[in-house]
Amino acid sequence: MPAVAEKPKSVVKAPAPAPSSAGVSQSPQAQAVSLTISIPSFSLDEKAKLKLPLLLILLLFFSFSAFMFEKANFKTVDLFDLSRTAFNVAKLSSVNFILFLVLFSVTVGLALYYGHGLSPLIAALSLPVLLLASLLLGFVYPLLMLAFVGIALAVSAACVSASFVPDLTFKTAWSSTGKAILLLALLAFIVVNGKVSANKQAYEDTFFSTLTGVTYSNSSASNSSASNATEAGFTKKDLDDSFSTADFRAALLKIPGISSINSSKQDQFANDVKAALFTPVAFERVKAKAATSSAPAASASVSQGRTCSKQELLTVSGVKFLIDNLALLAGLLAGCATLVAGTFVRLLSSIIAASIAKFI
Repeated sequence: MPAVAEKPKSVVKAPAPAPSSAGVSQSPQAQAVSLTISIPSFSLDEKAKLKLPLLLILLLFFSFSAFMFEKANFKTVDLFDLSRTAFNVAKLSSVNFILFLVLFSVTVGLALYYGHGLSPLIAALSLPVLLLASLLLGFVYPLLMLAFVGIALAVSAACVSASFVPDLTFKTAWSSTGKAILLLALLAFIVVNGKVSANKQAYEDTFFSTLTGVTYSNSSASNSSASNATEAGFTKKDLDDSFSTADFRAALLKIPGISSINSSKQDQFANDVKAALFTPVAFERVKAKAATSSAPAASASVSQGRTCSKQELLTVSGVKFLIDNLALLAGLLAGCATLVAGTFVRLLSSIIAASIAKFI
């Protein structure tokens, strides 16, 4: 029987483990990989902990100043309502506005002292605290929410700016407060410009209505005087004399069944009807209706004069430029007013901050 040759068996050798760079043999099993993420720690030093109560006092004065700003009753429409110019100017010397300036100055002065000596990050803690307070106040006074947010940003800017100065003196406080007031003026420009741009037609109508109101005010006064003279001569006696008992009886005879009544009864019935119709209350109603019957004609005359005045004003190049750039000019006016009022705030807050740093 022939011999069958056996096939050679293949031998697979396991690969030798790669030598370790440290000279130590590695385990064939996969080793676990650990990932470590380091988070920077946020800690307050001893000086920052001592000034934390000052942050609460700052929040309190900020709330008081925002409340007094609402009581000062400044509105965007005040820039366009020329008929209330004297009243709006009087607001600048009102007790509410003066109290706002004083409280806001104290708030900025405390903010300067709080931020001085702290790191900018710790000084910026005032921003979320004041923003939260401004949002809560904005729920109570929704129309002033943006104003409150702007004031909060300005106070926080004063805190951060004071953290960069080595010594808190009147000069460094004046410089830091200047940055805060400049930011507040910029925010006032942006807010007023955006508000007027969104409702330009309404503010334009208010502006023109006050301008054209001066045009026809004299004619309106004369019409009012004539109306008052007419009403002064219109009395209940004149009404009684104009309608006699005979007139009422003639009118009543048209009703079926009245003619069958004797004449004396007819006269008595006519007098009763006249007395019931011409009561003092009824007379006042007739008088009011007579006064208002001429109102459409007077209103048409006023409206016609107003339209003519508006068209005449639009032909003037300066007025047309004013209307075309109404939002921009309103924003500039608000920013300039903020800078003027901010000068008093800079002076008083710098004195307060420097005094606190010197005596405490």
